[in-house]
Amino acid sequence: HKAARLAPRFAPAWIGFGNAFAAQDESEQAMAAYRTASRLFQGSHVPLMFIGMEYLRTNNLPLAKHFLRGATRLCDSDPLVANELGVVELRQGLLEDAAATFRTVLDLLDRLPERAPLRSACAAAVFNLAQTYRKMRRFRDAATYFRVALALRPDDAAA
Repeated sequence: HKAARLAPRFAPAWIGFGNAFAAQDESEQAMAAYRTASRLFQGSHVPLMFIGMEYLRTNNLPLAKHFLRGATRLCDSDPLVANELGVVELRQGLLEDAAATFRTVLDLLDRLPERAPLRSACAAAVFNLAQTYRKMRRFRDAATYFRVALALRPDDAAA
């Protein structure tokens, strides 16, 4: 809040402000902060991604998909956006689409440098793909990807 007050035109502060509200289940304030960031950061996919993520968090899947697709149009190389879009598709029961999107996430993550911060998201994407295959009743593929997710994050109970 202080950063947004000190530099009201600093879009990353508004993103952080929105994230703080989202973490406290204050969806309306989070959305207001993300919209402010979107106005200040025109042409950036980041505010649209966070708006989509907030709609996903509140289970408004059509709007989540709309904003995540908008973020993808602005930046089709961000694996986080693709992963969130895959989660929306999974929740909508679009299993083939979700599997294709999660495979795209893995391709995007493979293109990142080895030490890139987003590389840690790889285990989540592998786990999401495994879950999608499980729901598709492709149990061998699911087991393969669950093993990969576990190897990537052996300390993570979700993997």
